[in-house]
Amino acid sequence: MILGRLFSAMWARGAVVVATSNRAPGELYKDGLHRERFLPFIDELEQRCHVHAIGSAIDYRQLGARGEEVFFLAAGDDAGREGFEAAWHKQVASHSAYGPEQPTRLRTSSRRIEITRSTPTRSGERGAARMTFEELCGGANASPLGPSDYLALGWAFHTVFIEGLPQLTATDSDEARRLISAVDAFYEHKTTVVALSDVEPEAIFDAGLSEEEEEERRRVEKLGDLLGIAQP
Repeated sequence: MILGRLFSAMWARGAVVVATSNRAPGELYKDGLHRERFLPFIDELEQRCHVHAIGSAIDYRQLGARGEEVFFLAAGDDAGREGFEAAWHKQVASHSAYGPEQPTRLRTSSRRIEITRSTPTRSGERGAARMTFEELCGGANASPLGPSDYLALGWAFHTVFIEGLPQLTATDSDEARRLISAVDAFYEHKTTVVALSDVEPEAIFDAGLSEEEEEERRRVEKLGDLLGIAQP
């Protein structure tokens, strides 16, 4: 609702608005509380702006900064795993002047993170780390990693390899939140993520809710908005 008033104020002052969105105008604030109050803004947006669908045959999210593949599928043939291993060995080879791959102990303000596989580096340089999904986001640690730990990993490594990325469901919500926190932290530090996944990117999280369960989830979410309560 604030967004609608902001855009209207800018247009009233003659401003030109250029924006990107992961939804078409008609899909904005979909299923939102009192969405009917938001619909006039959508109409104004479509009248004032030219809408362009940004499509491409290439999913650039799966490519690194240098156009190298960074997302590999473990399912099916061995090509995905072989590509993942080749990418890791390339990182190891690029740091071979300092020795073979080795474990690293990363100390943060609250804990010591044990990384079993990493590339050696000179003091002050960032290397590459390889971790399983369980080590990074699951219950392999006695105390699971949190946002500050992911920021520390991003600061220490220019590339993080994640092995065994599974399909997550509604029962894995904690792991899903940790994965989101990790990717956000790595992005902040311009750390490349290379993943070996069991499923395609769009299938990583599957809530697995029936139509009735999804409707109930939305109802509870709207009730929480109405009461000013943040739903988990």
